[in-house]
Amino acid sequence: IKFMKKAPLTIIGRGAGEEFVTAGGIPTSEVDQKTLESKTPLIVVSGTCMNVGKTSVACEIIKHASRKKFKVFGTKLAGIAALRDTENMKDYGAKKTVNFVDAGFTSTVNNGDKPLEVTKGAIDYLSKDKPDYIVIEFGDGVYGEYGVMNILKDKNIQKNIIAHVGCAHDPMGAAKLVEVCAQIGAPIDLISGPVTDNSVGSKFVGDNLHLPAVSPVSGKWNYSHICLI
Repeated sequence: IKFMKKAPLTIIGRGAGEEFVTAGGIPTSEVDQKTLESKTPLIVVSGTCMNVGKTSVACEIIKHASRKKFKVFGTKLAGIAALRDTENMKDYGAKKTVNFVDAGFTSTVNNGDKPLEVTKGAIDYLSKDKPDYIVIEFGDGVYGEYGVMNILKDKNIQKNIIAHVGCAHDPMGAAKLVEVCAQIGAPIDLISGPVTDNSVGSKFVGDNLHLPAVSPVSGKWNYSHICLI
C-alpha cells in the first residue's frame, strides 16, 4: 500500500474535449445535428422503460439478418454507460458496433441535443463501411430524460427507418407506445417484450393494436417479422 501511494504514475489517453466515436472515428465537433448524410436502412428498437427486452430483440434481429447473409451493424444510442449490450450484438452477428460511450458520454440523461448529435454521428460513421442495415437499440423508454423522444422525432432519421420494434411490459404500455410513436412520425411495426410472453398479451396486441406480436424469448423470431421481405 505504501508503494502504491508513492509510485509515480503517468496518465496516457485523451482528455476532456477530445472525445471521439471509436479510434479513428468522428470527433463530436464535426457532427451537425441538422444533417444526416447516411441513407443506410435503420431497424430501430425502442420501449417503454428499461429491462423490457430491447437488447434481446435487437440481437434476434441481427442474428436472423446475418443468417440471410446481410451485413448488419449494431449500436446503442441512449441509456447509461455499459458495453454489454453492444458486445451481445457482436456475439449475435453484428459485424461492427458503436455505443454513445465511444463519443465520451457516460449517460444520455439531461444532455439536451447531444444524444441526437451522437446518433447522427454514429449512423454516419457506421455507414462508411456500407452495411445493409444498422440495428439501433435505444436504452430506457421513449418517454423520460434519455433523449429517445427527441431522436425519434427527427425527420432525417425517420426517413431511414424501415422497421420499428416496440417493447413493453403490459398491454397499457404497448398501447401508449404505439400511440405516441405514431404521433411523432415513427410508427411501430411490431410489438415485443414481456407483454408478448403469453397468449393474452399477444392477443391484445393483435386484436386492439393490429400489429404482429412476437416474444423475444419464444424462439419464434424469423426474418419476416422485421418487415424486410
